[in-house]
Amino acid sequence: MLKPTSQQGVNMRNTWRTLAVSLLATVIIGTAQASDIKLSSTIGELDVPQNPKSIAIFDFPALDILDSLGSESVVAVPKSLPLPDYLKKYEDKAYADVGGLMEPNFERLSAVEPELTIISARQSQLVERFKEISPIYYSDIQYLDFYPSFQRNVRNIAEIIGKQTEAATQLQAIDQDLAAIAAKAKGKTALVLLANESNISTFGPNSRYGMIFQDYGFTQADTGIKESRHGMKVSFEYVLDKNPDYIFVVDRTAAITNKSGNAKKVFDNALIKGSKAYQNGNIVFLDSVNWYLVMGGLQSMKAMNQEMLKAVQ
Repeated sequence: MLKPTSQQGVNMRNTWRTLAVSLLATVIIGTAQASDIKLSSTIGELDVPQNPKSIAIFDFPALDILDSLGSESVVAVPKSLPLPDYLKKYEDKAYADVGGLMEPNFERLSAVEPELTIISARQSQLVERFKEISPIYYSDIQYLDFYPSFQRNVRNIAEIIGKQTEAATQLQAIDQDLAAIAAKAKGKTALVLLANESNISTFGPNSRYGMIFQDYGFTQADTGIKESRHGMKVSFEYVLDKNPDYIFVVDRTAAITNKSGNAKKVFDNALIKGSKAYQNGNIVFLDSVNWYLVMGGLQSMKAMNQEMLKAVQ
């Protein structure tokens, strides 16, 4: 075997030195780009990459926001639950299926190699596991502070993908709709009811549906509601006793299964027909997917506002 000359050896060492410096520079630059936005959340401060080329989603409101702002970076979504029509394209096989909202498939997620993964409260116990695969953003919408936290979340996601101007325009339109609804809802009482198969529960102002009172401006028909994650269980006798001006119904069964129209069947009874809301045509069956799965997205908020505007005309 021929041995390199001394000059050849010097050249080889210089070549390797140049490559090493180049690789080190790439790593340093890549690290800087991967941690150039610091965002605070209820799980702590997060280093989030700006303009990630590939995003895995475990939060449907965040998916809605990204889609509404024109992002083309989404590469993976959980496909265990139905999506609203305006997000159906993400059910296509072009987007990797990474399991469910409550049961992520980490093997598939790792295979996707996303530059960013967006999670939310449903995955809060798995934060460290997600961090092993990629940087994360925590989609942080809080029930007790729903609308301000929704706005903050939209602005954060817009900053991540460089769409701040587009986000500001859409938020301004939503603000105007909220003000119009609140003006017409003033002084009107309401109950918010969740139908889960044949069971019903109600929610107050400090719940996941608190914005109906906090932001849309309806008055509580019952100020004694005990807050809980799944609402306070009630009966149809209770509904008739409170007899609100409006009854807003979210059909959980329809949102998470193929049983469409479940709530309308459950509410088709003599007690409900005796209520003021029924007699005045003010029982509103809300879009269950928007209100149960995608609440907090830009498109879902626009659709929810349109439902409310129609209800108070």
